Amino acid sequence: MAEEKKKGRHTLNMEERERVRIGGVMEVLSFDEDGIMMETTCGLLLLKGAGMHIGKLDLEGCIREAAKAGSQGIELIAEQMPVGGSYPRVEKQDVSQWFDWMAKYNVTPTCMDTFCDIMMFKNRFLTRKEQVQLFRQDLELAHKLGFKYTRVIHNIQPEVIEMALPIAADNDIKMCFEIHSPMRIRSEFIQRHLEMIERTGTKNYGFMPDWGIFPLPKKIPTPEEALAAGVSQKAIDFVKAQKGPIAMSRLFGLTSEGFSDQDAHYIMEALPNEMDAPNELEWLEDIAPYIYHCHAKCLHMNENCEDDRIDAAGAVKMLKKIGYDGYLSTEYEGQRSAPGAEDDAADELIDEIEQVRRHQVMLHRLIAEA
Repeated sequence: MAEEKKKGRHTLNMEERERVRIGGVMEVLSFDEDGIMMETTCGLLLLKGAGMHIGKLDLEGCIREAAKAGSQGIELIAEQMPVGGSYPRVEKQDVSQWFDWMAKYNVTPTCMDTFCDIMMFKNRFLTRKEQVQLFRQDLELAHKLGFKYTRVIHNIQPEVIEMALPIAADNDIKMCFEIHSPMRIRSEFIQRHLEMIERTGTKNYGFMPDWGIFPLPKKIPTPEEALAAGVSQKAIDFVKAQKGPIAMSRLFGLTSEGFSDQDAHYIMEALPNEMDAPNELEWLEDIAPYIYHCHAKCLHMNENCEDDRIDAAGAVKMLKKIGYDGYLSTEYEGQRSAPGAEDDAADELIDEIEQVRRHQVMLHRLIAEA
């Protein structure tokens, strides 16, 4: 039986016959100068023309724009944007091209993000040996591309990491467990990883704090402000009726309950949830000797080059206090949570390149002031 596609809204707006904005796009299947093929919520959409261009950067374009914004290093998600277009295999000419880009834009490979997909099979989780094999292919690839650090995602058990330590050592790489919201540094799970590091004495495994664990207090609009911005009365009533924190599973399912993307964003901002238990900056001292890399996340960089959602100033000061001397990797994720960003009727999306530029300006300023 063919899988029934979920229907949704679909919009197409043309401006001066020079620019087309399309809503409801699920995936860009292919594009070139003569045509763009997309899968949308209403089916397949094919645009034909001449001299067409899609607003999407290739790998070199990302490196170029990051360097222009002030970055000195490049972090890579090889699985999503593979060098040479193939993952995990990479050809010699592709490796050569990668290092040519590093030299051309005067940047350094810093960290390669790795994904150990323990749920790649529908009927079972990967065994520990299978997980270690995935680590092997990623660590060997990272070594070929000149990375000294790799990111480890949050669902990997310390026992698997311990099995992979010899591979990391052979490739001269430090694996870094990303402490990501809503994780807490002093949680039992992080303590298990810390215990393994101290027990083994390894120099090839440590931590990567993500600054999303250090949020600033939320600035919640009043019901009147929310209504004026386009939030529905239904969403406002939902917030008023809610007693206590709301489960994340409920938050992620709000659109299936009939709320718009803008409504869902407002509800997520207005109601407390389990992600509202921030870490204390001082807790970084607990893991100070083992912090090798940082995801300096930014969510909303204003015109004054300040993030009004993350305590970046506090993070920089504390990192300096504990003697951290590694990279701060700009990680912009504000587009997905911006009001209307996923709404088909959104007039303008946020300029990600400008957000990265502002964040780099802020980082240079905060480092100088710390």
